[in-house]
Order: sequence, then C-alpha cells, then structure tokens
Amino acid sequence: MNQSTAISSMEQSCLPLRFSPNAAKMQKCWKLAQLRVWDQKQLARNNFIDSEYTLILIEIKKLFAKEAPLVFERDYREDKTASAQAMHCFVTPSFYFYLECDLAFNYRVEYAFGYCRLNDDILTQLNSLALDDCLFEVPLPLPFYLFYRMVQHAQPVEYFYTLEGRQH
Repeated sequence: MNQSTAISSMEQSCLPLRFSPNAAKMQKCWKLAQLRVWDQKQLARNNFIDSEYTLILIEIKKLFAKEAPLVFERDYREDKTASAQAMHCFVTPSFYFYLECDLAFNYRVEYAFGYCRLNDDILTQLNSLALDDCLFEVPLPLPFYLFYRMVQHAQPVEYFYTLEGRQH
C-alpha cells in the first residue's frame, strides 16, 4: 500500500473533518456492502473481518487497560459527517487501529505503532487472525506522538476516555 493511501485513511478517521452539504446524503460503503447479497463470499468475508476486528479490539483494550491511557475511540458506522469508508477508529498514545470499507466494498483493517511496549503482544494477536489480505500496517505521516496530539486536538472530547474506567 502506498503512503498516500495510508495518510488519506488516517486523515479521514482521526483528523478534522469538514462537514459538507452533501455529507448528509452520503451513503456509507459498509451499508452498500451489506446490500450486495449476490456476492455471498464478499458478504461473509466482510462479516468475518468485522467480527475479528471487534474481538481483537477487546483483547487490545485488555492489554492497554493496565496502563490506563487516555484513548480515542469512535464508531463511524452511522456518522454522516465522516468519510463514507470509515467504520471505527481506536487510538492510544502508542497504537492506531482502524476499520474501513473501501470503495470496492471490501473491509480492511489498518494499524500502526508508536513506541509501544505491547507491540509484540498486539502483533501476536493480529497474526493469529486469518486476515493477511486485509490487514495493513500503515506508515504514519508524522511521528506517532504528534499524530496522537493531532487526534486529541481535532476530535471532540466525548470520544476520549481513560481505558481503565471503561470496558469495551
């Protein structure tokens, strides 16, 4: 995956979003993907990816809960102000995890690490999944600590919480 695609996905999910008059009319890609009943293979694969993403997110939260970090988490599935592709985003001070549905109606998962002491544990979790063709480690457009600060400044406060105080 080229870097411009990675930056685009991250900007869509975590950086400031401009509301456009057309945003309210925008149809989310994941909803359109669910309507593609003639492609049962893609539908089953997308449902599997969504389930696996959710399960791995629960495990990742358990790993980070010991540190009680301030995290950003936002479900974009019904958010008409966000990208049509965005589904969910989770960001800690050292880890980025993102689920999207691309324009070909395929779900994909992106992740990135800053200095993360849980790197090996998280990679073990990610590698245990059969998601090789839709799981991508993405390069960040800037150092992780700056990326995390940009998320803090760009996103509404209601999407931040201390992980220890909230269960999945």
